Amino acid sequence: MPLNHKTHIYKGLLTLIITCCTNFIFAQTNEQVIKYSTANGLSINTVNDLLFDKQGFLWVATSDGLQRFDGYHFKTYKNVPNDSTSLPNNLCFSLWEDVNENIWIASTNTICKKSANSNLFQKIDGKLSNEDYKIFAEDVNYLWASTFDSIMLLNKKNMQIAYRYKLVNDELTPELLTIIKSNSLESKKVIDSYLHNNNATLTLDDLIFNLPYFRNAKHKKLYEWYINPSNFINKNSLISNTNILKFSDAIIYATKLSNTEFLLIVKDKGAYIYNNITKKIEEHPNNAALLKNIDFPLLRAVVVDNYKNVWLGHSGQRGMVCVKNNNHPFEKFISINDKSLIYGMQVDTKNNFYVSFFNYTTNIYTEQGQIKNKFITSNTIANIRAMKMVDDHNMLLLNVGSQVLLYNNITNKIIDLTNQLPKRDYGDNGVFDKQIMETNNGFIFNICRELIRLKMVNGKPILESIFKNNVQKNISAFCSLPNNNWLIGTTEGLYSCTANTSTLVQGMPITHIKCITVGANNKIWVTSTSGIYVLHNGKLIKTLNQKTGLLNEFVYGALIDKAGNAWCGSNNGLIRIDTTYNIKTFNQTNGLLSDEFNTNGFLAHPNGNFYFASLGGINYFNPNTFVEDTIATEVKLTDIKVNYEQFEKYKTEGNEIYLSLPFNKNNLSLSFAVMDYFDVKNNQFKYFLQGFQPQWSIPTTNNEVNYILPPGDYTLQVHGKNHNGLWTKTPLLVHISIVPTWYQTIWFKVALALASLLLIGSLFYFYNKRKYTKKVEQLKMQQQVQFEKERLSRDLHDNLGSQLALLSNNVAHLDTSNKKNSEVTEDIDRLKNTSKQLLQTLRETLWILDKDEVKAEEFFDKLIEYTSRYLQSYPAIQLKIEENFANTKMINANNALQLFRICQEAINNACKYSNTESLLLKGIGNSNNVQIIIADKGCGFERENIAIENHYGLKNMQQRATSIGATLKIDSKINEGTSIEINIKP
Repeated sequence: MPLNHKTHIYKGLLTLIITCCTNFIFAQTNEQVIKYSTANGLSINTVNDLLFDKQGFLWVATSDGLQRFDGYHFKTYKNVPNDSTSLPNNLCFSLWEDVNENIWIASTNTICKKSANSNLFQKIDGKLSNEDYKIFAEDVNYLWASTFDSIMLLNKKNMQIAYRYKLVNDELTPELLTIIKSNSLESKKVIDSYLHNNNATLTLDDLIFNLPYFRNAKHKKLYEWYINPSNFINKNSLISNTNILKFSDAIIYATKLSNTEFLLIVKDKGAYIYNNITKKIEEHPNNAALLKNIDFPLLRAVVVDNYKNVWLGHSGQRGMVCVKNNNHPFEKFISINDKSLIYGMQVDTKNNFYVSFFNYTTNIYTEQGQIKNKFITSNTIANIRAMKMVDDHNMLLLNVGSQVLLYNNITNKIIDLTNQLPKRDYGDNGVFDKQIMETNNGFIFNICRELIRLKMVNGKPILESIFKNNVQKNISAFCSLPNNNWLIGTTEGLYSCTANTSTLVQGMPITHIKCITVGANNKIWVTSTSGIYVLHNGKLIKTLNQKTGLLNEFVYGALIDKAGNAWCGSNNGLIRIDTTYNIKTFNQTNGLLSDEFNTNGFLAHPNGNFYFASLGGINYFNPNTFVEDTIATEVKLTDIKVNYEQFEKYKTEGNEIYLSLPFNKNNLSLSFAVMDYFDVKNNQFKYFLQGFQPQWSIPTTNNEVNYILPPGDYTLQVHGKNHNGLWTKTPLLVHISIVPTWYQTIWFKVALALASLLLIGSLFYFYNKRKYTKKVEQLKMQQQVQFEKERLSRDLHDNLGSQLALLSNNVAHLDTSNKKNSEVTEDIDRLKNTSKQLLQTLRETLWILDKDEVKAEEFFDKLIEYTSRYLQSYPAIQLKIEENFANTKMINANNALQLFRICQEAINNACKYSNTESLLLKGIGNSNNVQIIIADKGCGFERENIAIENHYGLKNMQQRATSIGATLKIDSKINEGTSIEINIKP
């Protein structure tokens, strides 16, 4: 538990709030008694009869309607005017369940049947007198009912009165005798005894086995036999041989506890148990609570559930009372209040029990839990967290303040050994968790980041440091490993440590380790604030948390019994984990003093008992002889709402429910109950909706699920766990069918799919046909273009090419003839160069025209080659090149030619007009775009002052770009230069 006292205040307030909320449902006077009244569900406080049906539901007959209780809610049935299928009379007097699980309700002047798995009621056909009727027996054909002076047989099949016999002078008629002998009446033994010998006496066995059929009977002689044990006197009578019941005691109720035991309610004396095998009568173990809560003059009904809780029904203000069975497997050692938190426990060689508390006190108790002595009341020696006997008389004590103390139980003195601790080179901020481990060479305990060993040498204590944690974290728990290695738990994880290294155990989270315990087969159990971890051979083999069944993941420590089971105290119950890792949690309903435990609040006593300290005190038990209730139970469907409205039209077959709904009624809310009323807040459920959920839900105490389902078939499986931690062996199955509308049916979907395929096929056909036509047209156009390209190539080559070649040759000849004429040399050189450039330009044009497509990289190389030649006439301009082409597509030949002409114009303008010293040629390309940038750092111009339509070169560039779908961007600033950017999609 945390030291902060405010934490406990907040927890106390939270507990109070939760308790108040719980009491809204259950008016709980103490942990063993629950009272039900109009404040928490009863329709009226007058309860006339109680019945647990074969499914486990509790039926309550009140003076204002019939109610069914599932442990969570009361479901009420009342008369609805003008509805012949509703309850005929709200004044319900008695209940009976027949072999077909129909519920029969007897009222004043009315007897009706509620059909199994239906909320429809049917009255007995026939006029009944204005009397209170009680059904007391059943045979093959009839129900037997009694009034003050008559017996009536009801035909179960045709719902009519078969026979009615008025008792004259309390005698049964011959006609009734004939009916009795012709039917297999279960109470035949009692009636036969009466018929054959009116003076015959009955044994107690006779009474017990038949009382359920005759309670509250008004027939005089049966009534006398029923209430007066003095009438049982014969040689086999038990009443004469016991001092528990006297002849004057009146048994007013009897009900079955088990196959061998019966509960007797004796007027003004309470509850007794009769065993028909041993023939003994004993007082009920919970008689004090029962006697306190029975109002004998107002008692109307007594029933016992599967867990031996006794339910009492009264008229008047008493209402209904449940007195819980307090026969628990856990014994109480001491009880405390939540202001006295237990911090540690230890036992000495004389079986004196030491318990340290939060309030600076350590008490010494006897083995039976009586206090003997107190010590340690000084504020300077406080908060003892761990204790360990080191020899017959000395006990090692450790506290939060990192003090090391030695207590002598002979002198009752304490020696402070703290100054013997080795000096530490770090601050001492105290450690909340303490652990002491006994070894052959002394006692090892943790102080901050170190492990210290205490040895007694010639009766004197010696302390020495044996390990220092090099991860610089406080040690909260530890365990020795082979080869002088250690398993070290800290507030921030679990580490495997050697003398020089510390490694976080693989798979372990960063969490606060509370305790490390070595169990069977060298398994190491590690408890923490985030669950339980099991290690073997240094590897994590099992993780236990809320997903795997823990109610709470804050686990303080573990004790291992001889069978290998681990018992762990947590913040929500005592946990038992068996060798197959099945988890069962015990809480206050099982007899524990509190559900919340504490650090170091566990001890294995030499006598074999396990002691666990909680906020309410210390419980103990012997795990080797531990006996628990192993009664399993079933989970039942209690309520269905569809689109937020009550829904009753479903089919039930055994433990399977079938539900069929239209597509527009798919918002479902289903409620369930475990047929265990002992402590419903601790019952658990887990769900799996097959066809909707990927896996089972984690266990939860929520007993309601909600789904909005699309059309389809689903199966909801529900398991329930009772207060003893036992899950149902077979799940409740709810088969849900959401019926689709016509446009959601499979046939409509098939037809729609076929129609869609037909439509897609038609569209595909027309699309391909149009594409084919367009392709043909494109091919024709390409053929025409190719023809024109070839004609143009031939014309250029044959005419302009030959003329340019002749020009070049003539210029060369002129150069040779006039070599000596210095005045014409310069003109002739320029003419020669120009003619060569024209010839090269022609060849580049032919290179492009000769191809269908051009690679972007190849295009840019030709552009570089052209620019380099062109700049030979401008030696003052330096060419800079940048290129980055990745996964580019081919450029159409026509587009490439236009792009090349745009670049030529841009290069020509930059060289002629910019007065630049450098020219940048940049090419970038990918699968979506090719970008060419031509930039200079010359004089520039004002873009706003230039009208493109008045400048033939710029206008021509723009038109060429538009014709091939390219974008042309011209940026220019005075004295900063001009940049021309062309983007084209391949």
